Amino acid sequence: MNYQRLSIALVLTAVLIGSGCCLASPSSAPHSSRGSSVYSRLIARYHSLNTYSAIIRSHVVLQPVNGSQPNTVDTTLTVFYKSPNLFRIEAQGLMGGGLRVSDGTTLYTYSAMLNQYGAEAAPHDLFSQLMSGASTAPTLSAVGNAVVNGALTTEYMGQSGKGSAGRKFVIYINQASGLIERITIKQSSLPGPQGAAFRLSLQEDYLSQKQNPPISAGLFHFTPPSGAQKAQSGEMPSITGFGQ
Repeated sequence: MNYQRLSIALVLTAVLIGSGCCLASPSSAPHSSRGSSVYSRLIARYHSLNTYSAIIRSHVVLQPVNGSQPNTVDTTLTVFYKSPNLFRIEAQGLMGGGLRVSDGTTLYTYSAMLNQYGAEAAPHDLFSQLMSGASTAPTLSAVGNAVVNGALTTEYMGQSGKGSAGRKFVIYINQASGLIERITIKQSSLPGPQGAAFRLSLQEDYLSQKQNPPISAGLFHFTPPSGAQKAQSGEMPSITGFGQ
């Protein structure tokens, strides 16, 4: 269950996206936009920033379809970014949390629970990689306005996949700043271990967002914690317990 990819992809390999102010405000009637166009504009909005910081709070509920007690996971991510490929993600929550840091050359991932870290090549330009995948993004529909985290947002809805395995998601974009305020994702049937199945509900709130704040260069430097072991080549530990 690759939730970290789902989350971080919306946080730093897609979480660092927002709607540009050039996006038209939705009319009272729903309308559809090609996914590639909307996502390209979202990515371009963040690409225009030299630096960015935010606190992202994630709430995940896995409800067994057999009616058993649900599993709830709460994670807090503190994000710092500097163009084009420096970033730091501090995770607190499941599995003791961890750290992910790109110094521009190397991407480090540290798991607090395992006291283990891995290293791999950092992306050369984060947003160029994101833009290359925009053409395959699902269609989004602007369905109206909503107040989220005290801000007026445009509400976009979309779906990836089909049937019970498909994921339905909603993205709320601040109309004034062009930044994401909230993402929700739901899936009615998610396969688990030993034939188990779950209903997934995920909500991410983007708080304390700052555009072009001063950020210390030291935040993008990684020093392994005392006693931390380096993972074998090709293996990267998880910082949230949901896989890379």
